[in-house]
Amino acid sequence: MIFSRTHYYKTDDSFSPLEFACQLSSLLRQKKSPLLFLCIGSDRVTGDCLGPLIGYKLEAMHLPHCQIVGTLDHPVHAGNLEEALALIRSCYTSHTVIAVDAAFGAPRHVNCISLSSSPLRPGLGVRKKLPLSGDLSVTGIVSADTSVPYLTLQQVRLSRIMRMADCICEGVFRCVHLQEASLHLAKHAVNYTQKGDDDYYENLGEIVSSQPYDSGFCCDKRRSSTEQDAKDCSGTAGCVL
Repeated sequence: MIFSRTHYYKTDDSFSPLEFACQLSSLLRQKKSPLLFLCIGSDRVTGDCLGPLIGYKLEAMHLPHCQIVGTLDHPVHAGNLEEALALIRSCYTSHTVIAVDAAFGAPRHVNCISLSSSPLRPGLGVRKKLPLSGDLSVTGIVSADTSVPYLTLQQVRLSRIMRMADCICEGVFRCVHLQEASLHLAKHAVNYTQKGDDDYYENLGEIVSSQPYDSGFCCDKRRSSTEQDAKDCSGTAGCVL
């Protein structure tokens, strides 16, 4: 039996993105496949727009070996989630899928982001039965569990969503470049073995630090390859991208 564990990170802690990146990198260590981020939520409700907002920001980063499904322009929500999952099964069979969504949780976890090695259960907080999504899951705890979820989601402050999105995106950015650096150094493992461990980790640090994170570049609206890949595969971009 495989047991999963959920890790929580406070968005007001400056070290959280790095800790998130390290844990995500650890979960991905045994997975050699490229990544696909399935960002779920509605851009029409403040408390539920975390997924599309993260998709928008990640798409603008043009991260290597990463695909994005679900953005502000093409959100993935309850009405088209099954279509999005069908697209992923058809076009991205070799990818590791990381599902991202907003969530309700325990009061002590509000304003935190979570990372789990289990699939996401979208719609659970609003009493909807939707298919399990992703191989791994990332959530932002936007509010405590409530008996009036739709009203609560409309009252969540946008600043809370933005902090969560920035924290998650910086963590993903650092994780991806950490993996790229590790792959680069692995190709030259013989040279570093001869030089010693100190040189290996010094070079790893240099490569990672050479990719400074700047949340401002999320305003870059250049088109990523995701939309074109979907057209090449299915003949139409569809409503899920």
